[in-house]
Amino acid sequence: MLTPFQQRKLTRYFNCLDLDANGFFEQDDVDLIIERLTTKRGLDKGSEEYASIETTIGMIWQNARDLGITKDPNKVTLADWLAHEDVVLSSEEWREDYMKKVTRAVFDLFDADGSGDISIKEYTDIMTSFGVAEGIPEWSFQYLDLNGDGEISRDEFVTIVEQFHMSEDLDAPGNYLFGPY
Repeated sequence: MLTPFQQRKLTRYFNCLDLDANGFFEQDDVDLIIERLTTKRGLDKGSEEYASIETTIGMIWQNARDLGITKDPNKVTLADWLAHEDVVLSSEEWREDYMKKVTRAVFDLFDADGSGDISIKEYTDIMTSFGVAEGIPEWSFQYLDLNGDGEISRDEFVTIVEQFHMSEDLDAPGNYLFGPY
């Protein structure tokens, strides 16, 4: 069962995905996230990089629909989103399998240049594509760069995502993954 604090953070995440703020995460939101990000990166439709972005964002969308309450093929409500997250976080098996798979895919999505680290520009490009307001990603990055080297490593990212989903510590840096909660 999700705690009130987890619900608060996960609602922030949902609101970032609901780009038109109509109360639903829908295919139009998915398409707009993909369009924003691929445009920022100058990727052509049909390229391998474009397809990778489609696959990763599509995986988030598909899993939210499959594990939600309503299983509506066209939209995900906040209740669906929270139910999906509750399933994923409810057991070690789900956390190990699903969450780590998604975390690896999302890290690779962030790491546009394949350097093995996420720069502030790469982080900002993704987060603004997800609907996070300009300026917030730069603010969040200072918390998320755990060792202060100006980049987020794969290990730091795993820690951040785990903190975001699991931590009840109000001061855990991962809480700021999608900005202020």
